[in-house]
Amino acid sequence: MTEYRQPEGVSSNQPNCGPTSVAVLTGMSLRRSMAMIRKIGGYSPKWKGGTKNRRPDPRDGDLFKALDEAGLNPRIDADINERVKRCMFKNAVKALPKSGAYLLITGGHAQAYVDGLVFDQSTKPEGDTPSEYWGRRKKVFLVVTVDRKDANAPKPEAETDDIVSRWKAYNQILSS
Repeated sequence: MTEYRQPEGVSSNQPNCGPTSVAVLTGMSLRRSMAMIRKIGGYSPKWKGGTKNRRPDPRDGDLFKALDEAGLNPRIDADINERVKRCMFKNAVKALPKSGAYLLITGGHAQAYVDGLVFDQSTKPEGDTPSEYWGRRKKVFLVVTVDRKDANAPKPEAETDDIVSRWKAYNQILSS
């Protein structure tokens, strides 16, 4: 199974959560991720990493386009987004299948979520658990599901096979 990690050269004092998340999900370097997003967004050479993702059509966001260009087949699952939009990050990830790879947009921030671990420019290189993640109370705006970066990775759980029990569990989380 492919190991997901924060790329080399990430600095927690830079506004590069989006490029860091794309680098984690694709396995590319931070430098390559930033170059790709700089080109997609038409940013200047002095650009530090801030991206535009809260669009009327989320597929017009910089990170969605970068994931598409990297070949990860980004998708916006209406069912997942309806269930988790405006929920706190720590509750939203409980409703996601554990074996998937996701990009979550929370306010003006972006983070990768893979195999139960969160990655951004401030996490440990091997990722943080949602309970220790500094942004666990941020409200989720958008969840983008992406293909895993290797063909041998476990497939995400089917969205329909256990949706009723996951919906009940999700509602219990919110009511507690």
